[in-house]
Amino acid sequence: MKYKVSFCGPGGVGKTSLARRLTEDGFSPAEKMTIGVALFMKRVETNNGGLTLMIWDIGGEERFRFLAPLFLKGSGIVVYVFDVSRHETFAEIDEWRRVVEDTIGRVPGILVGNKIDGIRVVDRGEAEGYAKTYGLEYVETSAATGAGVDQLLEKMIRLSANTEKR
Repeated sequence: MKYKVSFCGPGGVGKTSLARRLTEDGFSPAEKMTIGVALFMKRVETNNGGLTLMIWDIGGEERFRFLAPLFLKGSGIVVYVFDVSRHETFAEIDEWRRVVEDTIGRVPGILVGNKIDGIRVVDRGEAEGYAKTYGLEYVETSAATGAGVDQLLEKMIRLSANTEKR
């Protein structure tokens, strides 16, 4: 089975690095800004057979935001990524959530606090509270070190098993 998973969030929060860590177990500190969308594939074996997660990494820069609705269509899961060291990126998640809901309605989602290897500004409790309010899963990660990435993948697999094929 194939599932489309869209990574959304402000620019510079590490969406591409996180997608690369998930799919290639690699990291580059010099990752370039995503223009439009970047595509990644992750094949995993589950109790129900093979699963291919088609990860759409949507560029987060404001000037590309108008493209987001085009790339969101058909998403079965949305992963909202923010940078725990920059509170303004957490504040922008609300706007991304509204874009998603206006475009494809409510779909299963995961809120990801990335860059936990750095200085924390966003309180974990605040992020967990936001996730709970909007029915999202929550996980913290570091694309740089790989911390929490397996937990993110497990959540993506579990949500895809409970989601209609899109």
